[in-house]
Amino acid sequence: MIAPTPIIELSVAYWKSRAFLAAIELGLFEAISPEGLPLEDTAKELKVPLSRLRPLAMAMVELELAEITDQGDLRPTPVANIYLNPESPASMIESMSYAREMYPLWNDLEERVKSEPPAGATPTKADTPTFLMGMHNRALMLSKAILPLIDIEPSAKTLDVAAGAGTWTWLLQKEKGLKMPTLMEQPELCSPMEEFIKGQGLDGGHFLPGDYHQLNLEETFDAVLFFGALHQDRHEDLESVLQKLWSATAPGGKLLILDIFAEVDGKDPLFPWLFGLNMMLTTVGSVFTLQEVLDAGKTLPELSESKTHSVQGDLPYALIELQRAH
Repeated sequence: MIAPTPIIELSVAYWKSRAFLAAIELGLFEAISPEGLPLEDTAKELKVPLSRLRPLAMAMVELELAEITDQGDLRPTPVANIYLNPESPASMIESMSYAREMYPLWNDLEERVKSEPPAGATPTKADTPTFLMGMHNRALMLSKAILPLIDIEPSAKTLDVAAGAGTWTWLLQKEKGLKMPTLMEQPELCSPMEEFIKGQGLDGGHFLPGDYHQLNLEETFDAVLFFGALHQDRHEDLESVLQKLWSATAPGGKLLILDIFAEVDGKDPLFPWLFGLNMMLTTVGSVFTLQEVLDAGKTLPELSESKTHSVQGDLPYALIELQRAH
């Protein structure tokens, strides 16, 4: 007889992620330190009953995010100390709040699979207030792998479309000396983005409220960045979105597209398909294969060259570079 173990595990898999997010919300990883802390003291620090905290703490141990020392104290594992320690420069604590906000939306997944919601029926970025910080932390996580792949001159006139938190522009300015970029984001996010990214140290820049689906600028740019936004669009709109972005790309300029893709380097992992489902909950978007985007790019006028760079790491990111002829 074949045991139903994988089916049972799937039916309760959400227990793990929800317990993890509860530990984040309660501040468990802020309370404990690499040296360890008795569970009783951790409960007092968090102001929760010890009997209630124990199963949550032990679940984090079984999930390899915490461990018990020889003295019986609770401490983070090395990976948790890097990414879940608020004092760490690589901390992802704040970005986990975005995952927490998304969690209840998965209850409506069946309805989203059946049909696209009517306009205005899905939550927007404004409804998920930690969106900017979530995107900022994700960009920081990817930056070491991505920045060496981006070939932009410091003097290049650059447009960052759907800029999110503006992190990529800030990183390019910080690491490569990029001068006076233009950042475009939805009107409701443009002011928070400007305030946030200037607080990070962006030196100058023009902030442009707008929707790239209606992109109609009088000027063109040497480099157009479209990072982490393509998954917001439908397959049937792919060519028209690329055409809009291409219209802002100057002769001899580059259109750079970074996103999570299915079927990168011949691999087709689970994550991008689940990511596509997540997108259905807040947009009409989905996930594209790398080849679908490259094929759509071939329809662009004056396309002289296309390159792809797979991004090393656990997530199937790729960078597409489309060069326009002079």
